[in-house]
Amino acid sequence: MRREFSEPDFPGFLNFIEPLSGLDKLPRSWIVALQSSRGIYLLTCPSTKEQYVGSATGGESFWGRWQDYVKTGHGGNVALKSRNPSDYQVSILEVAGTASMMDDILKMERQWKLKLQSQEMGLNRN
Repeated sequence: MRREFSEPDFPGFLNFIEPLSGLDKLPRSWIVALQSSRGIYLLTCPSTKEQYVGSATGGESFWGRWQDYVKTGHGGNVALKSRNPSDYQVSILEVAGTASMMDDILKMERQWKLKLQSQEMGLNRN
């Protein structure tokens, strides 16, 4: 008998939850899915329990945006720059449709910031 290796199934965008430190260990098929989809994500700080709502609109979508955090510790965000780096947990709040324009995604992001009050009680400064 011969067993073939198979990657675990992608859990789906809305069930995806991982620490930033675990992204480099994800199965290749998961990375491909994350590189091909844009939308709204949530970072949660495990030590302070604060949240940051962000949008992935660039060329490599969710994956590319999260790699910015892995590389810099802050992804260019003002509130994250002023604190010690953390192993944020990342999850996806909403996936944008393929016809969504950047303005559509930014509107979605603003709505999530309102819902989660991430400007008043979180790490969003814009």
